[in-house]
Amino acid sequence: MIDTKSYSKSRSLLAGLVAASVAMFLSVSCSNGNGSAESSMKEDPAGTYGKFLSEIRNMDSLSTEELAISINRWQSLKDSVFFYATQDTSGNPHSDLYGKCNEVHDSLHTEFTRLAGSAPRSYQDVFTLMERTSPYCGDKELTDAADSIRPFFCSLDSIPPLAIDGNGIRSAYRRLLAGTLQGGIHNLTDLKTFIRDEDVMFRTFLAHLDGQTEEDVSDLTKDTERCCSLVFLAAEKKEISYRDAMIYMAMRTNRRIIQNAVACLDDIREDKVKSKAQAFGYACMILQPYISMDGICMALLSGYEKEKLRHIAEQTPAAFTRLGDVLQSDNNGLAELPGTLMGIYIRTL
Repeated sequence: MIDTKSYSKSRSLLAGLVAASVAMFLSVSCSNGNGSAESSMKEDPAGTYGKFLSEIRNMDSLSTEELAISINRWQSLKDSVFFYATQDTSGNPHSDLYGKCNEVHDSLHTEFTRLAGSAPRSYQDVFTLMERTSPYCGDKELTDAADSIRPFFCSLDSIPPLAIDGNGIRSAYRRLLAGTLQGGIHNLTDLKTFIRDEDVMFRTFLAHLDGQTEEDVSDLTKDTERCCSLVFLAAEKKEISYRDAMIYMAMRTNRRIIQNAVACLDDIREDKVKSKAQAFGYACMILQPYISMDGICMALLSGYEKEKLRHIAEQTPAAFTRLGDVLQSDNNGLAELPGTLMGIYIRTL
């Protein structure tokens, strides 16, 4: 199946650079006016981090909102802790201050994962946690930039899918990707043309999704990844700004993830999933909204897209129950899956 994370490697590198800048800002500006707390952090970052770990270990259960608040505290504290850990000037070659902080950090991952499973969770809770803990939540500059670009993505809906069958769409998709790889992406016009043309192909592909899940489309996946890499190559060459590359591609990912999930849920509801191979493929695709959207993607969602994701979350339990029937599974553990997804997300922080 075509991977909705096809630009993830390049995007993750860029997001990492942005996150590093945010982390540096937080590390020098999150003392909240408390000079003694800042002094304590500077003198003993590992001890300060350890006290926070003890506090979290004493927690038995948290609501999703409370969990998000605690995770945000953790992320802010982490930035300061590792800032001072990397500035260690104690002169003691055996202190390994960074290593001690890293051990506490690993333990905090474990504790927050435990807390994610400490109460019944829904798929809506997964999105709530992801949205509330995005480091870009409330970034007005980012959302304003997205709002200026959003009309382009809205205009894509006015272009109808192609009137071809399942075999035809695979051939047409291959031709589009081959043409893009040959011509390259060298400016914003090329980027928008690629997104527009590929969006038509993707929506046409989804119209025949039930007949595609058992086909080998690995070449489409690889060529899509190569095309997306061209975007970030153009950014490295300063043919496209990094900001435009990041925002356009993140918004493309959001759109594809939502379209894919909706198509899957529609097919399941219409009883188009018959084989175990199909059921497994659909299960993997339905999980994409919960595992493929990073903090930047969450911050760039429109109100309409958030509503679509909430609707997807509401339909997910019934869809997994139906897929379990096709797979002849006893469906044990399905109720715990949202908590597991939250734990997986926490492990990426």
